[in-house]
Amino acid sequence: FIAILLARLRRQQGTSKRPMVVVPKSVATNWAEETETLFPGSRVLVIGETRYRAISGKVVEKARAEAIAQGFEKGSQEYEDYVEANRYTVRSDNDQERNRKLAMMKQNDYDLIICTKPAFDRIPLKAETTESFEKEDFHYQRAGQLDSIRSGSSTQETRDKKIAKLQASWSQDKLQQKFSHEESLVYWEDLGVDTLMADEAHAYKNLYAAKSRYGSNPKFLGGSGQSM
Repeated sequence: FIAILLARLRRQQGTSKRPMVVVPKSVATNWAEETETLFPGSRVLVIGETRYRAISGKVVEKARAEAIAQGFEKGSQEYEDYVEANRYTVRSDNDQERNRKLAMMKQNDYDLIICTKPAFDRIPLKAETTESFEKEDFHYQRAGQLDSIRSGSSTQETRDKKIAKLQASWSQDKLQQKFSHEESLVYWEDLGVDTLMADEAHAYKNLYAAKSRYGSNPKFLGGSGQSM
């Protein structure tokens, strides 16, 4: 509730025009329902998940079985009302649907944008931003191998060749990752998000391996030896 209230407060104060919260995929629609409960009539956009009314299938069968278990007679108004209220489910957005919602986000005004973590991870950055991050990321992620090359090579020429080979392999891996799925047509920099919050923020820590870079496992970072 705190993130929803914060987004509302910043909107009212004029300090934020486009707040976004990144949430686990399993709770995205719950966030939308909670927002409606707190602030009825709120304009909310959910990216990554779409709620829809199931006509048949397991969801409807389960709702019917639960209605009978509740003691409602099949065909009664109570039975039909229960089935109708519980036949809604969600499906994950495909690339086309996600791109459509990102375009809607640019063009419309929303009180809160709720984005699932998988969908958030697939919002692309512009090329110059990506290149800047990947250059730094290479030195973070390959720090141990670079240290090994520097200490284990007898000449500067040998060191340079090994580092160039390692960097070429890194670049090729990144290129394959880049084209592993269809990219969005809307870039993060163009979305205008001015407040970004995260549910279960612990999922965003431990991104870089510090162990080989500093020579030993940093105890203050936990047993995994991983850190930002």
